[in-house]
Amino acid sequence: MPELKMLKQTPLLNNPSKQSAQRPMDVFRAIEERDRRKITELVMQRDVSLGLPCSSTGSSLMYCLLKQVCNGDKLVKQKLDSSISTTCQDVDSEDFAVVVDHSKLLMEEDQRNLMVIEDLLRMPRRVCRTVLHHPVILTYIQNRWKNTRW
Repeated sequence: MPELKMLKQTPLLNNPSKQSAQRPMDVFRAIEERDRRKITELVMQRDVSLGLPCSSTGSSLMYCLLKQVCNGDKLVKQKLDSSISTTCQDVDSEDFAVVVDHSKLLMEEDQRNLMVIEDLLRMPRRVCRTVLHHPVILTYIQNRWKNTRW
């Protein structure tokens, strides 16, 4: 049976630069401008997290994508899919494992960061159903729940 490994969360910006510091504002600006190509390009950047807070609303990037972008759920799913990888190609290998990287979901290492989950729970079920059942979200909730049990 394949093993499931979760990477430790990494900071949003490993090597901040002036260009990277502008990226979060650019994502939200592209959403306001409804520029699908630019939104996709910016969201799929490695250092952009779905947990980025919008400076005007305080909602996460994931919430804004689901609420304001046509087929935003597909874009969120694409970003979440990029968080899943394997340790090797051979599924029969003893070294085979599925790796889930939560750094694309959360903005910071802060284990208490539940803004993304809270935003998902505020959405109508028909909008968030596929995202809420995604393995990255499920493993985050399971891991978070395990850490909060008595």
